[in-house]
Amino acid sequence: MASTAEEVSAATTPSVPVGLASGGIFAAVALVIVLVYVDLLDASDIEHEGLRRLLVATILPLLLTFGVIVLYESLSVV
Repeated sequence: MASTAEEVSAATTPSVPVGLASGGIFAAVALVIVLVYVDLLDASDIEHEGLRRLLVATILPLLLTFGVIVLYESLSVV
């Protein structure tokens, strides 16, 4: 039984768009790095209020992006 190119490509097509997987990895790693940095900043004795505000402003879009990716992946499994 010979398989055609269409059958092979249908079997190997990823369920996730090409850019979403790499972007999701970037968002997750960036979120972890920024969260660790905020935790270390909180443990420091020196006050860096401006830097803390900047990091919190960075965390919010990354957290939203991470949540959307998790939701998309959850809905694509079902």
